[in-house]
Amino acid sequence: MSISVTGAYTSKGFISCGRNIFPPDCFTYILKGRPDFAKTDLMMNLINSAKNCRAEYDYEEKPRLVYCEDKNICVRDGTYPYSADAETYGVTDRIIDLSGFQTDAQIKKQAFRVTDLMRLIRKEEQRCERYLLSCAGIVNDCKRIEKNNLDSKKLSRYAYKLWRRSTNGMKGSVGTEKKCFLSPISSKGVKKADSVFSELCSSVTVINDWVGNAADQLTDKIRLYALSSGYDVISCVDILFPDEAPEHVIIPELKFGIYRQRSSAVPEFKAYKRIHARRFMLRESSDSTRNRISFSKKACGDLLNEAVSSIKKISFYNGELDKIYSEKFDVQGFSDFSKTL
Repeated sequence: MSISVTGAYTSKGFISCGRNIFPPDCFTYILKGRPDFAKTDLMMNLINSAKNCRAEYDYEEKPRLVYCEDKNICVRDGTYPYSADAETYGVTDRIIDLSGFQTDAQIKKQAFRVTDLMRLIRKEEQRCERYLLSCAGIVNDCKRIEKNNLDSKKLSRYAYKLWRRSTNGMKGSVGTEKKCFLSPISSKGVKKADSVFSELCSSVTVINDWVGNAADQLTDKIRLYALSSGYDVISCVDILFPDEAPEHVIIPELKFGIYRQRSSAVPEFKAYKRIHARRFMLRESSDSTRNRISFSKKACGDLLNEAVSSIKKISFYNGELDKIYSEKFDVQGFSDFSKTL
């Protein structure tokens, strides 16, 4: 199964989409504490042994949430930054504290080091957020310049025709929306959503639009058409604008998706249709506007590289924390406890 991401760093800090991924009536086990390998092993054992399990991963491709449909139970990470708390303890959720499998005295000996590492992690998180926010500001400036050049009526007509060609009609109910990250930023750079589209979609419309005015309207209109027609939707959160229109949209039942292409790299799947944002423009952009957008692309690339360097440091500091918490961790005790789940 291709990887969709339940949490990622954005221009508004770390955002977790975990709560909207599993049914509200399932029983949830919330894992708190370290080391990270213990939580990863537990979730991987569930994925490999239980039937009808689906997993959601973090931006480094480690499982952070597993939902077992047969038992209607969910196991999720509740450790910072995936902060999660029990809402109705013992009724619909339960906290599993990994500190119960460790020696407190050993951890206290490393108190200064643990505190210092957490300080460094938060410092890099703030740095990453600043660079992503700066990148979002540059893109917003380009959106402002090109805003009045967009033919919204033409785009609306196109979106409606595209939806009519892709659907089998109304289903008589309202669909549900699942939010996740398909193009998060990680220690290896910005991930591509190509593999997920290859797996879930047989028909994809790719819109080439770095600025985003046309792509934002197209993805949002298709998303609303699908939900109002009763189809479930996967909305892919944009790391630069997490509260605005989705970056990509997938309607699994129709095997149809809208893919926004930001870079010059060609997506690694067969597209049903490829369009460019300029077909929805009222006029050609001036030379000065094109030069400004070209400069903005380069500046955003540099800012994203700086955000990636911060995430590399965050991953390193998390690894150092895990070394400390792993020293006296009762692996056998936790393994025996895990089997009871």
